[in-house]
Amino acid sequence: MLKKIFLIRHAEAAMPDGGMKDFDRPLTASGVRDATHLGKYLAKRDVLPHVFLSSSALRTRQTSEEIALQIKYEIQKISFKDRLYEPSVRELLMEINQLEKGSVVLMVSHNPSISYLAEYLSGEAIGNMSPGACVEIDFAFDSWEAISENTGMVANNYFPV
Repeated sequence: MLKKIFLIRHAEAAMPDGGMKDFDRPLTASGVRDATHLGKYLAKRDVLPHVFLSSSALRTRQTSEEIALQIKYEIQKISFKDRLYEPSVRELLMEINQLEKGSVVLMVSHNPSISYLAEYLSGEAIGNMSPGACVEIDFAFDSWEAISENTGMVANNYFPV
């Protein structure tokens, strides 16, 4: 079965306030709106992931939960991982290569790594993904282990309006 991954940058987050840690930054009102719109876009396309991975930072949690509500994915099934916060491209790729099930994955993480990963996997110039953006990449493999540099093809891009 072919593999498909949706790489998503979290929606717009509030600027750090006082002693607020970067990890605890929430979405802004427009960030919530953009995450909801992305979720509706994915729902309209009947995207239902077998695996939903997300950084455990507040802004990525909120982005993932908004998307999950729109695509009718159970929030408790989202795999929130600390190691997806400020990851390297190598760490993101390891998460993908270690997958054992499913053919469709949603991954919500942070820039610059999520943008770099999209470029690494597709060999295309993606540039800096804006907050709330999504890059859909298709792979002609049966195994997640086979996914590596330049093995995917960008099937679609989504940018918040």
